[in-house]
Amino acid sequence: MRAASTAPAADQADFNHLTYSLPDLVCFAHLHWDFVWQRPQHLLSRFAQHGRVYYVEDAFYHPDDLVEPHMEVKERQNGVKVLVVHLPQHLRADEAAADEAQFAVLTRFFTDNSIKQYVFWYYTPMALGKSRLFSPVLTVYDCMDELAQFKFAPPELRQREQELFGKADLVFTGGQRIYESKREQHDDAHAFPSSIDKAHFGQARDPKLAEPADQASIPHPRIGFFGVIDERLDIDLLGQLATNHPEWQFVIIGPVVKIDPATLPHNANIHY
Repeated sequence: MRAASTAPAADQADFNHLTYSLPDLVCFAHLHWDFVWQRPQHLLSRFAQHGRVYYVEDAFYHPDDLVEPHMEVKERQNGVKVLVVHLPQHLRADEAAADEAQFAVLTRFFTDNSIKQYVFWYYTPMALGKSRLFSPVLTVYDCMDELAQFKFAPPELRQREQELFGKADLVFTGGQRIYESKREQHDDAHAFPSSIDKAHFGQARDPKLAEPADQASIPHPRIGFFGVIDERLDIDLLGQLATNHPEWQFVIIGPVVKIDPATLPHNANIHY
């Protein structure tokens, strides 16, 4: 197993006064930990201050069949262990066999690390294939998005979500609209809206803070967006606003995912 160096600790904020310990928490997610810092990282890096936290990413498929299934371990903020199962290429075309291989690797990892009493925390129902045979003491489904509505969503995702509802003890939702839908499908669902890291972004209001070099020449007023740029962003509306208000400057920061960058509006007052 390979472990990367530990990254800087996350903001401990309101958690310093807590003295209890959490049971081992194993999270199954569709998002890479090192991609964009968002809801899973905010929560789990804080949970890790009070117990062992394992973040299971989607499997990594090698371009050949020269490897045996094995676990890669990377250490991140506050000791969060990011787990990536490596699989040979031929398993990519056989989901059942890939899930079986991942279950075996995870089982061995649990045994080697004395993970006996654990909570499962799901961000994607698709992870049930590799995890449904485990016996967690508590199962949480943190539904941060309507994944079934995303581009390239697996057709079986809705069916897997229904299975997860049957296993989950608690369901959280990342917004009120999702809650209105999920509360009809689980009797212990709770609205848990996503927000921002106020302490982090508040630093930008410091008058002593130098303006980023790549934004210094952009006039004011500015309208900013920070986050993933994908099919959820109304690019037609963005283009219309930029056309109708040339005096406004739109500063868009974030990776472009699942959409063609060529489809984005490129008005002179839009800055990516």
